[in-house]
Amino acid sequence: MGARVIGIGNPLRGDDGVGPAVVEALKRRGLPEGVEAVDGGQAGLGLVGLMEGADRVVLVDAAEMGAEPGAFRAFGPEEALMAGEALGCGVHGARVGVALRMAEALGCLPPDVKVVGVQPRQMGWGVGLSREVSQALPRVVRAVLEVLGSSCGSCIREE
Repeated sequence: MGARVIGIGNPLRGDDGVGPAVVEALKRRGLPEGVEAVDGGQAGLGLVGLMEGADRVVLVDAAEMGAEPGAFRAFGPEEALMAGEALGCGVHGARVGVALRMAEALGCLPPDVKVVGVQPRQMGWGVGLSREVSQALPRVVRAVLEVLGSSCGSCIREE
C-alpha cells in the first residue's frame, strides 16, 4: 500500500507528455517514503491495474481546461471521477474517466484519488514540452507533492 503518482500521456505528442515528465522530475528529485511514481503511458483501462494496491493516487495528465498554457489544477476525489467526462481532462480524458468509473464499479478504486490537470499549449506530433509547460513543471511537481501531503483534500490552483 502507499501512495502512487501516475503520469499519463505520450511524450511524442508535445505537451501530452507532461504526465511522464512530472514522474521523471519526481524520480530525479527523490520521492518521499511510501510514494512511488509510475509512467502510465497512454493508460486507457490499464489505469485500473496501475492504481491497484495504492491507498492514495495522484494522476497527472494534460487537461484542456480553457486556461493559459502551463496553468494547472488539482481536482478532488468527486471531481476526479468526473474528470474524463465533465471536465475534459487530457486527450485520454474519456479513458481516464472510464477507468476511474470501472475501478469504482469493481471495488478497487483507491480511497483517495486526485487528478492534476495541466493546460497544454500544443499536443501535435513532436518531442518535447512547450516553453510554457516546461516552465510550469517545477510548480506542478511541488503541487503534486502538496496534494500527496494534503490530508484535507483541498485543491490547489496555479494559473
